[in-house]
Amino acid sequence: MSAGTPLAVYIHWPFCRSKCPYCDFNSHVREGVDAARWTRGLLADLDHHAELVRERAIGSVFFGGGTPSLMPPETVAVLLDRVAAHWTMTPDVEVTLEANPNSGFSITNVLIDKPASVIENTPNLRLLRNLDEDITDLVIDYPSGGTRKCVFTVHQQKFTSGAHSCGFSSPAQNQSFTKNSTSTITFKFQALQSGTDCQHGPFLTDGMIQPLLMITQLVPPAAPNSIPVIVAGKSGGPPTFIFSGNTWQLQVKTSTMPAGTYVATVIDLKNVIPSFGVTFSLK
Repeated sequence: MSAGTPLAVYIHWPFCRSKCPYCDFNSHVREGVDAARWTRGLLADLDHHAELVRERAIGSVFFGGGTPSLMPPETVAVLLDRVAAHWTMTPDVEVTLEANPNSGFSITNVLIDKPASVIENTPNLRLLRNLDEDITDLVIDYPSGGTRKCVFTVHQQKFTSGAHSCGFSSPAQNQSFTKNSTSTITFKFQALQSGTDCQHGPFLTDGMIQPLLMITQLVPPAAPNSIPVIVAGKSGGPPTFIFSGNTWQLQVKTSTMPAGTYVATVIDLKNVIPSFGVTFSLK
């Protein structure tokens, strides 16, 4: 391997909530995990390998397991910071964290900041599309009714086609809504194939993109809290937009959402347009 070839860093978190019958990896079920002690151990391991391999670029960081999505978010953050402190990250470095789909149903999903050395041209939230994958009896339990949540991670992507959204036409930025037993919010946006003419297009139409809505409650100083998106008029299924009249639309129930400040983010599952969002509040 040449000195100029970027290296990959693998970080192992061996703990799981339950042992899958098909898994033969180094994974273990424990009633309690001393996360602080494991964090110190993983940091020491990175320090050791940095002494052995110096002045190399890192092209990818992979968190495997076990179930690394069960790691405390602050552990992931400090490990990424330590990798960036020891080595140079390539501009298109890829960071991957394995996740069991149902490990994201009841815990807080957290957006972790990228290392300062990574330059992002167009950051994008990318969904781990495993809602209907890896369904194994007695291993993964999906909710039988209601809205199904998604496990998501941060993934840096670059878009070169020129396609993009015109931003939300509804709701307005920082708009405030009053909750009641039947309250809803209508989310609307248009997306262009190219150019900047949001009045006349050319528009991205049905089938060209697959936009999904993710809502996160901002609860500083605590971590952001992922909120189930309940689509008005649906008994379940992912909150994907419907295309009508050159506009993508989705109506979301807010009657069960607590008062507070939220960020709504659109993620294109076809990776045609970058993600975009809007902040709103409920009272």
